[in-house]
Amino acid sequence: MKILFYVFVALFVIGYFVNKKESAKNNKTINSNRPSNPSGSVFSKKGTTPSNTDLSHYSRADLMEIAFSYIDSNGDFSKREVSVSQVTNTHIKGWCHERKALRTFKTESIILDVTLLSSGEVVPVKDWVSAAKSKR
Repeated sequence: MKILFYVFVALFVIGYFVNKKESAKNNKTINSNRPSNPSGSVFSKKGTTPSNTDLSHYSRADLMEIAFSYIDSNGDFSKREVSVSQVTNTHIKGWCHERKALRTFKTESIILDVTLLSSGEVVPVKDWVSAAKSKR
């Protein structure tokens, strides 16, 4: 099962970089009113940000626009940008820009750290959930 997981992760990463140029072109037109991320990527390697990140300087609005990589209950990988409306310890509910619909995501299924679209800062999911819940 682990080997299958690693194969899926490898395919996901390869597909991400192959489509990066095309995504960058489309991203300029779709997100022209959204602040740009200077690194060009909204995803990071897990664990690159120290735990207990202080996010108190962000407004609630800044914390509620996020991006992450996700594996659903069928084992399918996807990259998501979400405008979050509700946060619990176990779930995130909000408007998924990829699916153009309201969606609910399990926080345990986020496979990479959360990226704040307002600043490009990459934070651990646990720290983001704590900060988002405290800004109610």
